[in-house]
Amino acid sequence: MYNLVRVETKDKLLLRGLYVEGNKTKPAVIHIHGFQGDFFTQEFAKKIALKLRDNKIGFISAQNRGTGIESEIYATTKEGWKLGGASYELLEEAYLDIDAWVKFLLDQGHKDIILQGHSLGTMKVVRYLFDGNYISKIKKLVLLAPFDIMQLLQDATKGKWKEYLKIAEQKVREGYGTEIIPKYFVDVKMSYQTYVSHHRQDDFEKVFAVHNKSYEFPLLNKIRIPVKIIVGTKDPYFNPANPKNPKEALDILLKNIKNSEGKLIEGAHHGYEGYEDQVAEEVLKFIT
Repeated sequence: MYNLVRVETKDKLLLRGLYVEGNKTKPAVIHIHGFQGDFFTQEFAKKIALKLRDNKIGFISAQNRGTGIESEIYATTKEGWKLGGASYELLEEAYLDIDAWVKFLLDQGHKDIILQGHSLGTMKVVRYLFDGNYISKIKKLVLLAPFDIMQLLQDATKGKWKEYLKIAEQKVREGYGTEIIPKYFVDVKMSYQTYVSHHRQDDFEKVFAVHNKSYEFPLLNKIRIPVKIIVGTKDPYFNPANPKNPKEALDILLKNIKNSEGKLIEGAHHGYEGYEDQVAEEVLKFIT
């Protein structure tokens, strides 16, 4: 059902993706996976691709520079490859990957593009609306399992994350940005530069900070295209300050996005295991 395709980013990285062709008069969807994820194994993404294919809607599950934990991403430069993966990526570079995938679909004859992100991918697709070079081509957003990264960091570090962030920033300034952080910073393999990129105190990192009752969500309030948020009621990352009440967090986000709708999938976790068909049906309804 898929065609394996490849694109080149502006900074010369070669990325692969799985492309399902659709009717060029209909919109096409670009799926951006989450932290340490990949573009070919997520079951819910497969179900979405099948559902869209059956309705002649194009779909790409797209590799990006954050695919996997650590990987060698081949480039057209003389070095031949760049160290990539979630351990080394910079979120401020995410638009370069999405740019390349949007251009691919435009070159195929599609005129309207829908961005779909899962987990960390939701931060990337929202950010694209402010960083990207093809913003006018993006007609809708699908946010699958967004999460409150700042509250999760607070919980994981017992409130010491600001102290750790200063250390990481100093390491980057000293030229050690690609070295791996100590486990007490956060218990995942991550470089100092990525730690800084993920945890800067700006609106891009606070985009889903539902724990902060005084936050005004300036980025979300600037979005004018239709947005759909799909979350499982058992997802521990969506509203970590109050995980038993996902509706509270969903209502906050919907209130701050002018043209939005949401769906809570009862019993589903962060990866929608066992509920993939429901997710696919919700995506299709929103697109059509």
